[in-house]
Amino acid sequence: MSSWLRHPLTHFEQWFKVVNIFDASFWSKQEPDIEVAAAQLRKFPEILHSRATKRMSREERARHADAALLMKGLLTGFADQYDITAKKHAKAASLIDKAIKMQDPAPPDSVVTPVPDRVKRLQTEVKYELNGTEFKGFEIGLFEEMLTHLHDFNWCGRKMFRVEKSLNDELLLTHVDGVIGSFFRLPFQSICIHLPHNEVLRVRDGLIRYMYVSEYECDGGKDIYVMYVPEEGLPFFHEFRITDNEPIGAQIRTQVSTKYNGYRKAINENHDAFALIAAMVLYMGSGECDKREMSPSVVDRTRDSRLAVCSLGSTISVNRSVSMTANPDGSHSEHTIHILKWAVRGHFRNQPHGEGRKERRLQWIRPYLKGKERANPEMPMRHTDYQVA
Repeated sequence: MSSWLRHPLTHFEQWFKVVNIFDASFWSKQEPDIEVAAAQLRKFPEILHSRATKRMSREERARHADAALLMKGLLTGFADQYDITAKKHAKAASLIDKAIKMQDPAPPDSVVTPVPDRVKRLQTEVKYELNGTEFKGFEIGLFEEMLTHLHDFNWCGRKMFRVEKSLNDELLLTHVDGVIGSFFRLPFQSICIHLPHNEVLRVRDGLIRYMYVSEYECDGGKDIYVMYVPEEGLPFFHEFRITDNEPIGAQIRTQVSTKYNGYRKAINENHDAFALIAAMVLYMGSGECDKREMSPSVVDRTRDSRLAVCSLGSTISVNRSVSMTANPDGSHSEHTIHILKWAVRGHFRNQPHGEGRKERRLQWIRPYLKGKERANPEMPMRHTDYQVA
């Protein structure tokens, strides 16, 4: 394994330290009690306070201080998120009351109360902000989900994949619509994808930095569980069902549209994020995959990561006429790719190979420039906006 530059502690390593303070055996159990661990995590400030008067070594004090700062940020995020969603929840309840008062008298045997589309939209927004949990137990519910993902990642060998900038840019320009679900296969049951160069994909307005992805077999396909970790803010969780014999792109669109009931921001964010996951997983299973195992250089044990990382796309060069931004008005509900030349989207092809060309393998067709003057760098070319998919 070749070495590379220093790399900061990952999200997993930070939480590994926190959980170890109150339950050092959590990571060594194949099936720990997630519910109990989440409840203990919620009481973390009390645990720190009770230990503050005890004599500790300098290293123990530093570990507790780092854990306290991490918990402070998370609990502050919970409070802020709760305030936002509480206002929307109250507004939706008020609109429901008004709608009931305004509607015509219902038949005596009627038990159905019509709810306006606006109320449904607000209810969907509240559900999105709360990540599908209820107000009561909001923190505990998210703690349980987070601990489940981090435990699975740890138990499956801590396999981390770092997507380098050029590959990140080109996979955003690659669609997965024509590939059936049977080709979606994680290299390990649970992995973490690191996106250090992502400046486009967001979840609830936060730039995504890590994506924990786990795969479980089910009848006719796979259940995929994802935890998005933004640069700032709370983690976000999503579930997908990938059916073997149906196109991946259509499955993604149908599932996010059904779940978020016309809430365009949530639909776009989750569609685009999982489309990148799908493109990356297909890329890793293709014959063009460029991967190198990297061992980080550790100078400060408390600040530097020690996780081995598989770097993807480190030798790929990308046409510099391709650039990525958000919408011109600065919003991020719909992300676009701005291309200064006429470009063709990348895609995956089911390529025949082997004896008699009877076998099949995925081949990645990279995005490329097209047109008679494509080789002329001074020739102005058509400006095209692509929605990430």
